[in-house]
Amino acid sequence: MGSRARKALYIFSLYPFIDGLAWIHAGILIKYKHSFLTGLGSIADVVTQVTVVAVLLKTSMAVNNVFYIPLIASYSGVVVRLLILICSYYKFCHHKILRESENSNLKLLSFCNIIKTWAPLMAVRLCQRVSRPLINLFVARDRLDGRTEADAIESLAVLSVVFPLCHIPYGWLNEIKALEATFTKKKENKRSEMKVKTVRIFGVAMFFVSTMLVIILAWIPGVAESILVNASNVTPSFALLCLVPIQIMGILPIPVINRALVTGWLIKVKTTSALYPTVVMRLGVIVVMVTTLPMMGIHGAVMGTTALVGGFIADALTALVGASVVKYKCNRRPTLNLLMQNTSDLEKHDESDSSKREHLSFESTL
Repeated sequence: MGSRARKALYIFSLYPFIDGLAWIHAGILIKYKHSFLTGLGSIADVVTQVTVVAVLLKTSMAVNNVFYIPLIASYSGVVVRLLILICSYYKFCHHKILRESENSNLKLLSFCNIIKTWAPLMAVRLCQRVSRPLINLFVARDRLDGRTEADAIESLAVLSVVFPLCHIPYGWLNEIKALEATFTKKKENKRSEMKVKTVRIFGVAMFFVSTMLVIILAWIPGVAESILVNASNVTPSFALLCLVPIQIMGILPIPVINRALVTGWLIKVKTTSALYPTVVMRLGVIVVMVTTLPMMGIHGAVMGTTALVGGFIADALTALVGASVVKYKCNRRPTLNLLMQNTSDLEKHDESDSSKREHLSFESTL
């Protein structure tokens, strides 16, 4: 098993490079308001993976080398997505960038500025990726109150079903963070293309849509169980074990939409460094909760989903506090500049008055 895992990592080592190229072109397309094409690339990625898996399962590879099927499917999907994004970039954006680069008034972008803006976003993304495996680790090692290895395996199975299912109603709210920086840029006439208020109203409207989906999934009797039994092919008794974790994760649209709107504003003002504390708070709250909840008699998937929700809430609140501090500094900076200017003007006025008095006293002496 270990040799196969290492072999998979070796084969998969090129995937981040291809995925990174795809995301670079996706970002440029979003900047020039071609988000439909980025969505088209993502859909093509998923469709390609499903098609490749369906085709390969009917070949001899399903018996002899089933290990390679998900790897081939992942590479096929990301390559298709990259090709769509690159073709879209050269079709719709490349000539605009060349034309804009001829403008001598543009400020040069340095590598340090890129790292300064990108590093906090990378840290947040890494934290999000680490959160669920960390929760799974603590759930698997929980042995308090007579829990056995079979209980841990069952809890991990529940989490593996609940996490992707609950991500459907709220996961797309994360993409709202790209709207404010994209659609509220200043034109040459110093007017914004779209009011910030419009973006936030849209975000709140999408939050209500997400909340309605969560209510339908988690709180209407029989919906979640029907989806799990028919789509995931699990037993009715196993579906009942998933119900409470699904209801707990129904809270997630609230912190997710708040974090998305705050992150979008921080990206717009290029102060993403305010997101660094969210990484510490999210991981810290998760670790505290997964270590204390078992002592309170809360175990398994319920413990895992509760810790995840707590991490999300801590993340959103910390981001909100950081954005408030940045906004306070942005509002205070013009006031400080005005005070400094008024102080310098007063000093100049006092110097001129003192020089006039000295001149008058010198004349009176003469």
